[in-house]
Amino acid sequence: MAMTITLKLKEAIMVPIEADSATPDNFAGNAEKDIKAIKVWHGNTEVALDRLFDVNVNGNADKPADVKIIFDGDMSRVKHIGEGMTDGEIVVNGDVDMHAGALMEGGKITVKGNADGWAGRNMKGGELIIEGNAGHYVGSGYRGEARGMRGGKITVNGDAGDYVGNQLAEGEICINGNAGLMPGLDMRGGKIIIDGSAALPGAGMLKGTVIVKGDNIEMMPTFGADGTETVDGVEMKKFVGDLAVRGRGKGTLYVK
Repeated sequence: MAMTITLKLKEAIMVPIEADSATPDNFAGNAEKDIKAIKVWHGNTEVALDRLFDVNVNGNADKPADVKIIFDGDMSRVKHIGEGMTDGEIVVNGDVDMHAGALMEGGKITVKGNADGWAGRNMKGGELIIEGNAGHYVGSGYRGEARGMRGGKITVNGDAGDYVGNQLAEGEICINGNAGLMPGLDMRGGKIIIDGSAALPGAGMLKGTVIVKGDNIEMMPTFGADGTETVDGVEMKKFVGDLAVRGRGKGTLYVK
């Protein structure tokens, strides 16, 4: 058995929607009328899903793994898409607002546009693919958190903003374009791969690996040179640090 639910906004909105309840976990095992009645926040008002979206349900499924949700159109004012999901699939045919894939534990989210800040925040598993650009704090911990992303994989096909992988503990983040300031800030583990350029990668990192393949790199002065190494067929300079973290930084930074 399989279920596909297509959600399309009835009209353009200015006040953001928080759609963390619209996940395969919450849709599985429900009839169409129950899915349409699931509550979402529109600003400070809680309303039924079908008040804001045209909801088209095909098939049925008892397990989240068998549920596919399609957000059809521009969702640039819809936040928390896929937050906390454990399985299944979400496809967004447009842009998304903040916190897409936050806290997700499994399944797959594909955004066929751009994503605003905090995409994959505190992610624990699963896969998040952003085919356009991403804002600040991709795969990062929220403010006040001790750790950020703890598992899974995030891929951004375009550019990303500042603080990619802030407090990254586990998992992998791949940026196929450029990244902004301080990717890997305060990293505790995991891996960040940036095909383009970045500024001050690995600042404050204790463990983990950051690879920056672009030509335009601004380095922290607190990394110790450790020879060269071949990474993905390219000879790169290897550094260890951040040595400013009380001399305990044992992360690995590769730059072209």
